[in-house]
Amino acid sequence: MGRGRRTQGSWRQRLGRAVVGLSAGALAACGGPSTSPGEPAPAAPPSPLGSGAPVASSTPSAAPEAEAGPPGRLRPIGDPVLEPVVDRLLRAALAAEGPGMALAVVTSRGVRLLKTYGHADIEAGTPVELDTLFDLASLSKPLTALAVLALAERGAVRLADPLARYLPELGRRKTGRPVRLIDLLQMSSALPEYTNAADALGGAAPPTAEAVVRLVRYSPSTREPGTAFDYTNTNYVLLAHVAERATGKPFARVLREDVLPALGMTDARVLDAGPEPAGRAVGYRRDATRFTRSRHDVPTLGDGGVLASLRDLVAWDAALRRIEAGEPGLVGRAALELSESPGRLDSGARFGYGHGWFVSEAGPRRVHCAGTAAGTSAYVVRYLDEGLSVILLSNQGGLDFHVVDTVAELYRAR
Repeated sequence: MGRGRRTQGSWRQRLGRAVVGLSAGALAACGGPSTSPGEPAPAAPPSPLGSGAPVASSTPSAAPEAEAGPPGRLRPIGDPVLEPVVDRLLRAALAAEGPGMALAVVTSRGVRLLKTYGHADIEAGTPVELDTLFDLASLSKPLTALAVLALAERGAVRLADPLARYLPELGRRKTGRPVRLIDLLQMSSALPEYTNAADALGGAAPPTAEAVVRLVRYSPSTREPGTAFDYTNTNYVLLAHVAERATGKPFARVLREDVLPALGMTDARVLDAGPEPAGRAVGYRRDATRFTRSRHDVPTLGDGGVLASLRDLVAWDAALRRIEAGEPGLVGRAALELSESPGRLDSGARFGYGHGWFVSEAGPRRVHCAGTAAGTSAYVVRYLDEGLSVILLSNQGGLDFHVVDTVAELYRAR
């Protein structure tokens, strides 16, 4: 994952062009809405991210110690040229006395930037810290994919197998060919979106995984699997169910015992029936004139349900880099490369989704994943050939992720 050589002008010229390209509106609000297919679009209040006096950072430019491994504390390398630019950009994106965010920039040289801003709990005045836990929402999906890929490498499941082999209660669905595990991973299963089927799932109560299975069993097929990409949360709820059947233990335990430790995510917690995790950020949404608490936990896992800190996501990124370099890890290099590659339909056509990641091969090769839900915004983008990753976590729902792309372009120009 070495950084490619650039030849168009000096880095100072490229940085100047990148900074000039930031309009006043981009610095104030960081652009328009940016969501992944299948994620709810953020509301559009008068100012998407708020305005007002800057919120003081709770993390100094040079944090106490360590590198991008399983971290206790982290010391970023730092960049005296870019840090003030990024700091101004992020401070402009936050409302005074509002929710917070945590941001990291990692390159092939190591952790370049760690910043935390604002409040994890506005009412209590608790600042966001490196170990503050944020709801990853759909950013949990790549973790689910890794869990299934690890099972496939051990021979516990096969990606080409019919889903009904592991969930025989779904064997009665009438399709030309069966839905396979690979269809779930790459979002080509043609199964219904459970979040759009409240009535079929029994009303307003949050749906359980068992209810999602029943929905799939009795919903008519609208097209054949493997014929089109269609982002649905149902796919990853079912993958979690498959992992439970293959391992004989709840998916929460699969994550806690097999996935999170292997990635060095020591702060991370799984939302299940246990007590409220300490250090969780309070979620907020912005109304016309103020922030109000906002949260929507659901009993399904696989499509969400993981809480993690900024240092967890830096450790996760480091674990992926080690696997990409050929070192042993949760999965092998070939499996990880498959997850970071475009999906393929039965026709042979490729499309921009791998296993938990959106994949772009137009321009710089990159993968990204966004998690948006009530009171939370999470986003990771990884430039695979350049060794650049940018990570953002926030306890404000509907945050504009263009700020991450802007930060990434600044570091790419560097």
